[in-house]
Amino acid sequence: MRKSFNGSLKINLSIMKTKFYAYLASLSIMVTMMMTSVSLAQCTNAFEYPFGGVTAPTAAAPLTSISTCSYQNEYSALNFVDAATIYQCAIATGGYITITQGTPTGSVIASGISPLQWNSTVAGTYYAHWNVDAACTTASGVCNVTTATYISPANACTNPVAAGAAAASPAAACPSVNFSLSLTGATLGTGLTYQWQSAATASGPWTAIAGATTANYSLQQ
Repeated sequence: MRKSFNGSLKINLSIMKTKFYAYLASLSIMVTMMMTSVSLAQCTNAFEYPFGGVTAPTAAAPLTSISTCSYQNEYSALNFVDAATIYQCAIATGGYITITQGTPTGSVIASGISPLQWNSTVAGTYYAHWNVDAACTTASGVCNVTTATYISPANACTNPVAAGAAAASPAAACPSVNFSLSLTGATLGTGLTYQWQSAATASGPWTAIAGATTANYSLQQ
């Protein structure tokens, strides 16, 4: 038996601000929707598996299998993580990942849809929390393959930087539907900060969303 338990970027994008908007199409009429700043980006779970965690991947061994049977209501420890390094965690079948540092309920380093790239700050233990979606939905009883990949050292950010392109999943969302935002093609490195903005129309004016300061961000319309 698998297991048992009781109860169960500063990029101040001065060169380019990444902006986003979504449209709701109905009867061929495009209706512009205003995004609200409801943060659903910090999912932390109470159950650990595998117990004691795994050793983080390295440049010499870049792929680590965390588990072949993670539940999406658990977290996994990544031990001996290097400082200032880019890693990627993934759920093979998809889902939502939150990375904390130091303790399972420690500072949130990154969160977003799988696969999730994140930068370590200091050396030590980090925790990957596995969930179904950005609303922190949980699921047990179904095995999920989870992995961690070593990407590269996170070199300090230098000019010019690439802001990248904003991507939403799903690409269009109705009111009260959770969705996740991420960046593709953006510069990776240390010393970067992020700020997502919202507007009622594509032409603005744009307003910073409080707390939306990570490369991956989740919210609802």
